[in-house]
Amino acid sequence: MGNKVLLIALFFISSAMLGHTVDHIKLGEEIEHNNIALDYKGSIIRLHKIIADKDSEDIDKSIAYYQRYQLFKRLAIYSEALVNLDEAFAYGIKTERKDLIAIKYELETASTYCEKLEYKQALSRFNNLKVDATHLERNDLGLYLFLKGIDALERTLVYEEAVDNFSKSIEVFKEVYPQYLPVVYKELLRAYAFLGQHNDVVDSYQKGIAYAEQFQWSSELIQLHRFMAIYYQQIGEKKKSLNASSLVLALATKYDTVNLSSSLNILEKQLLEEDAALNRNTGIQIALQIFLGIAFVCMVIYLLLYRRNIVKHKQVLKENESLRVNYESLSVQDKQVINIDKEELTSRQKEIVILVQKGKTNKEIASELFVSENTVKYHLKIIYEVLKVKRRTDLLV
Repeated sequence: MGNKVLLIALFFISSAMLGHTVDHIKLGEEIEHNNIALDYKGSIIRLHKIIADKDSEDIDKSIAYYQRYQLFKRLAIYSEALVNLDEAFAYGIKTERKDLIAIKYELETASTYCEKLEYKQALSRFNNLKVDATHLERNDLGLYLFLKGIDALERTLVYEEAVDNFSKSIEVFKEVYPQYLPVVYKELLRAYAFLGQHNDVVDSYQKGIAYAEQFQWSSELIQLHRFMAIYYQQIGEKKKSLNASSLVLALATKYDTVNLSSSLNILEKQLLEEDAALNRNTGIQIALQIFLGIAFVCMVIYLLLYRRNIVKHKQVLKENESLRVNYESLSVQDKQVINIDKEELTSRQKEIVILVQKGKTNKEIASELFVSENTVKYHLKIIYEVLKVKRRTDLLV
């Protein structure tokens, strides 16, 4: 069963494709074993050998780039993930199944935007995709159902339909690619929260955590705890919200994406330099030129990485500070600045007024209430009319 799961999870495998020089099943097992053991460098080295091998077929390189895409996605290094997905597509499109590969590419791209919580971009890619679900392979069907759930959750706001599609997606992924289940359970949690089904929210949270820990998907583990902290805060369970927030802070501190990304980038540069060294000609003059060239490249890379690390480090410190402030604010009794007539505003509109008084932006309010930013803007327009105010600042007096 394990071999079948890994086979189906691979991106462009098919018996109808061109011949290949790599055993894709064994490769998938090896990379998955490395990732669970947190040996990401081992995975990068193994995949680089396939990509750099002049005897590798297009399908081999496509699979290798797809495995790199999955690796960087698991590390929440999404820019690198999407670059590798593009490379996987570029090699895969040269094979006999280019139409199906194009569909796979769009589904994977849309799902990655969902993991980044950029739902608008995800749905833009998904809704422009014309696809017959009955012709999809199982792994692609799982992504398709997942994105159908996102569409119901974010665009049409039909939460029962979202739950139904997420549940179907879960059944598919349990069979073919259980590594993706933390992402689906995270969104199922949100759908149940909108429906007010508390027990199902907790159940989705616990199952998502179990799969995230099983497959060492730390970024999704953080997201699950963060979503649950927000949910507990909304239903008034402040102690549980504090506990979930403390887990977010602990994991965010432990999970250092910046340094990990830098070390992997340096490793890739070293591998490229080794490839270049293998192909150079002998001779003192040529050797000296190569040495000077590599020294210059290393210096430039060091300067670029140093600058990049400084920027990312500041960003991490800023995000951690924001998490700390949010964590501390959970223990403080909420205060209402202005008196709101209970007969004039709905409970949701009162929530929005309170969040505006706390200085939240529309995007932050949308995230806390599990609604879209447009929905927040719509409610604010009604609030202004009911309270007879002209602008957002009038709510702060």
